[in-house]
Amino acid sequence: MTSLSLIIPSLGRNTELLNLINDLSYQNFSDFEVLIINQGKKLDLLSNIDTKSVPFKIRFFYLKVPNASIARNIGALKASSNLLLLLDDDVRIADPGFLHKHVEAFVRSGQVGVYGQVLELGESESFECSDSLLASPLNWHMLKANFGVEHFTRNGGAGNLLLSREYYIAVGGMNRLFERGARREETEFNMRYTKKFGPFLFCPKCSLTHLSAPGGSRTWG
Repeated sequence: MTSLSLIIPSLGRNTELLNLINDLSYQNFSDFEVLIINQGKKLDLLSNIDTKSVPFKIRFFYLKVPNASIARNIGALKASSNLLLLLDDDVRIADPGFLHKHVEAFVRSGQVGVYGQVLELGESESFECSDSLLASPLNWHMLKANFGVEHFTRNGGAGNLLLSREYYIAVGGMNRLFERGARREETEFNMRYTKKFGPFLFCPKCSLTHLSAPGGSRTWG
């Protein structure tokens, strides 16, 4: 049986994180753990989560100085599975088959990685794309995360990205020198990862909703 380690860096989004944990409780995929890396102000998350009532293991880590790249690297090193699913703390997952679909897509990717569809709140799928762009190695630069057609790509957001733990560590993880998170650290990591191991499969069936909630590393100051 394939297992998953879900890595969720969190910064000042207690309510959103609790909602995400509740969503994960309804997944029909049984063998996974959740690693939460709390950054900045230390939140007493344990007092708000009944860890015995959720059908998966939750592990908490604390990072005093906020840094999304370091947080994800901690999660990768501490994970017990060789499959890492990177998620944001302000996403909602309505599909109970979300994790199962990710694992299926990972096999079809050649066991390299899967970038799942991300819909902003109130957004719908888009199918506007030429065949030439879809086949282009530069499609990662043009296609948005709400695209509705499966394709291979060299980039993907860390809010819905399934990776091999072995490959993640082999390329040195994410670069901690990117400050305050601005998507650049994700793209730079993905370019290194896919250059060495091949492209990700973008899978619109592995879909979630991003809330863009206040807080988090992208809205500091």
